[in-house]
Amino acid sequence: DSLMAFNKQAIATGQIQLNNNMFSPWLALIAVGVYTIFGGVQVVHGVLTLGSFLVNVKMFTTVGAKWGQIYMIMSQVQSCIPNLERITVLMNYRLDVPSRMQLSNFRRMTTQKMRFELRKKANVYQLPVDMLPVRIPVGNAHGGDVIDLVQGKLVYIVGPHGEGKSMLLRLISMVAFPADIDRDPPVFVPSHLRALHVPSEPLFFQGTLLDNLTLGIAPGDPDGNIDRILEICKRLGLPSSVLDLVTKEQVFIWSHALSQTQRQLLSLGRALIANPEFLCISKAMQLFDSFTTGKVLELLKDFVVSKGIEEDPERWHLRRPRTCIITANQRLSGKFADQVLHCSIGGGIRLIKKGKPDYQAYDALCRTESTGTVLSNIPTEVSTDSSPGGSRSLRSLYQREATPESGREMRLGQKKTKQKYYYFSGL
Repeated sequence: DSLMAFNKQAIATGQIQLNNNMFSPWLALIAVGVYTIFGGVQVVHGVLTLGSFLVNVKMFTTVGAKWGQIYMIMSQVQSCIPNLERITVLMNYRLDVPSRMQLSNFRRMTTQKMRFELRKKANVYQLPVDMLPVRIPVGNAHGGDVIDLVQGKLVYIVGPHGEGKSMLLRLISMVAFPADIDRDPPVFVPSHLRALHVPSEPLFFQGTLLDNLTLGIAPGDPDGNIDRILEICKRLGLPSSVLDLVTKEQVFIWSHALSQTQRQLLSLGRALIANPEFLCISKAMQLFDSFTTGKVLELLKDFVVSKGIEEDPERWHLRRPRTCIITANQRLSGKFADQVLHCSIGGGIRLIKKGKPDYQAYDALCRTESTGTVLSNIPTEVSTDSSPGGSRSLRSLYQREATPESGREMRLGQKKTKQKYYYFSGL
């Protein structure tokens, strides 16, 4: 019914447009007919010469045709007005260029300051920038409490669905940032690092699959070598049919030609091919089964350890560290993670360090009963680099104590704990 109604309205609109386009020629034809009657009488009585009569008829015909063209041009201009209005609105939106410039200056100044402090502390002048951490503020002002993520590590950000993991990742990857850096402290990423954010929804433009996979890679760059690209795709578990498309010049609508899992794997492959120093992946494993998830996590761990995938091992010491941060709302294998951040509205942002008690806490945080929702209760044994504070950019962060007797309990295995818990208001 909706399709029939749409077709009916489309036919009616087409008829109206055709009638409007022919209005001027019809009006000119009526004018010529009327003038032919009265002008012919004048020619018969000798009042008007035949030449003048024919010139006037030609003039009416020409004017009618020109008015028809003018009307068609005006109709085309009118049809473009909504698009012009949208373009005008978009062009007058507030730009983020000043904020990005401010963030870039902040990164450079903070990098220089941190290098100076580390040199002074280590009493050496030559200090590698690999020692500079990624710093997440949890205080309400510059110089407040922070959480440091070490370069060259695989980091998980876990927590309940819809409680700030993706926003935190966008802040870390500098896709999002505070509007006023002087007031709200941003996440600090060393200025020499190339950060790449991989969204949860893979996007492909119209072009060959190879063009999509090498997006952003300069021609002649070793990272864009076809053998390296194919090897990365193989290690991701892509089938031979997809590998054949990489080597061909065929162009498809990739959202239709590839399955959702294949597009997600190719999106991860594109990020690994680009070989950034700082890789942030949003919900990387949400579409994969346990086997594919394990294979992808193993490859991301290799990316961190080997400082890139399918790179020259003899030049390992010359390459910068590779850091990978991924978000997940399902349980991931803890053996691959070097650091784990837990993010929730009730628990805030907490850093879980590596160690036996921390693995137990991580298992408790990621334990699910049926829906895969991550628990937000965090025991006090979980070590953290932060203390309670407040923040506008990450929203207010406060601390209060609670006990299982107050109605919030968590079970580690089958044993009920009677520890104290901390709850934070986070992202």
